[in-house]
Amino acid sequence: KHFVAVTANSDKAESYGFASDNIFPIWDWVGGRFSVSSATSLAVMIAVGPDNFKTLLDGCRKMDQHFETAILIENIPVLMGLISIWNRNFMSCHTQAVIPYANDLASFPAYLEQLEMESNGKNVDIEGNLIDYETGPAILGGVGTDAQHAIFQFLHQGTTVIPVDFIAFANPAPTRGGVDNDVVYRQHEALLANCFAQSQALAMGEPQRNGHSSSVGNRPSSTILADRLDPFVLGQLISLYEHKVFTIGALLQINSFDQWGVELGKSLVDNVASDLAGVPSSMAHDCSTRSLVTQYHMRKDDL
Repeated sequence: KHFVAVTANSDKAESYGFASDNIFPIWDWVGGRFSVSSATSLAVMIAVGPDNFKTLLDGCRKMDQHFETAILIENIPVLMGLISIWNRNFMSCHTQAVIPYANDLASFPAYLEQLEMESNGKNVDIEGNLIDYETGPAILGGVGTDAQHAIFQFLHQGTTVIPVDFIAFANPAPTRGGVDNDVVYRQHEALLANCFAQSQALAMGEPQRNGHSSSVGNRPSSTILADRLDPFVLGQLISLYEHKVFTIGALLQINSFDQWGVELGKSLVDNVASDLAGVPSSMAHDCSTRSLVTQYHMRKDDL
């Protein structure tokens, strides 16, 4: 009675001794990358509290409703999906950067890497035919202003154009007692100034400079500016990018909800593991893999 199970196989959980009231089912047709708003996030709810998690779900639902009802010209996920397809197929932009100017979203770009690349990194359509157009972009990112000293040199002057999504907030995150609010707001305004300045620099550049100091500009970016980062807005952001991914998949006629490329690697693991353990597998590996296994046995320490 002190344990709960979150599972797509309730019968097996009961066979392990879990009481039926302590089993939180999840749908087997929902992939992990789309499961934030399901029972999969039970541990998250326990960590942040049910009220905060309910507010996050309210934010998700608000964006769900917007996606369902807004006309196309005002539909934010649709517009983001169309921009992505345009940049990928007509502007030859192979990568998309996401830069949140909020330290609490430091992991958000990594979340989007899985959401976008696992969903739309496909080379066949929904009928299984090889396609001759570009699908989803590669995703990279980091939290501003740290990313300014990591990837922004490439964004401004690299030979490949990478569109950027900036995510920023008009108000700082809540602070604990004893902190001077004036100082907090001045620091936050400095953070926003960096965000807005980077979008301006990407767009306008400084082409009048010579040589290595010249930036041509005309590099695309979008800025999402919300009032503040709270559970409701986080839910909106999650749902926004989920629907953007779905829009891209629907328009490009690809299945955004499978991941057969991932399954291929997983299907080979057992045979490789057998060879590493010194038990010959039934699979004949390619010469590169055989060489890696041999090198492993030559270099590993004796137990």
